[in-house]
Amino acid sequence: PVLGASGSFTLAGSGTVEVGTATAGTALDVTSQSLTFTRMSSGGSLGVITSGNVVGGDLVATGQIRIAPGTGSFTYGRIEGGGIAISGRTVSGGALWARTLDLAISVSGDASLGAIDAAGDVDVVAGNLGFSLITAGGAFRSANTAMTGTSISAGGDIDLTTQGDLAVSALSGASARISSGGIVNISGLQLTDEVRFFVAPCIGTGTAPTAVSCRADIDVFTFNW
Repeated sequence: PVLGASGSFTLAGSGTVEVGTATAGTALDVTSQSLTFTRMSSGGSLGVITSGNVVGGDLVATGQIRIAPGTGSFTYGRIEGGGIAISGRTVSGGALWARTLDLAISVSGDASLGAIDAAGDVDVVAGNLGFSLITAGGAFRSANTAMTGTSISAGGDIDLTTQGDLAVSALSGASARISSGGIVNISGLQLTDEVRFFVAPCIGTGTAPTAVSCRADIDVFTFNW
């Protein structure tokens, strides 16, 4: 079905809620056990709270978008909001754009994402993290099991912690702190301040450094531990 309201709109259900297209002028909120949708949009905030899976297409809002599927998974097409906050077990989908605020993702399982773009900070906590590219106007922070993507660009500092391998083709920001229990492969590194690596093991050397630190004036550097 197609649902719409010129003001705020709240949809609550005790079981599975199925929505085709839903729009609201000021606020759109959905509470249910699980949710499937085609498209939801709001001229203000947009919130989804479930105990199970959320599966759908695009989410668009002028204000904050909050998706909290409890222990369920979240699958989407594209998300565009003032700010974006996502939690749950796993998340997978396409591009995410936080036009004016921060973007935060915290899931207990894997995150498979498209392009991430935020005016503020970007924070991602996940198991295996895969993405195409990440652009943050502020800082970028991530803690994960393993991480693979094309490029990371931040206006502020970068802090990456991974239990396994980390592979990106380009990384740029103010300063960077990278901690990995596996192989770190960064093709291009551009920083205006300091880079610090805490990596073990060092593949091919037989010994692991406790820290590798080098001051800025780095244009392109290649690491393949």
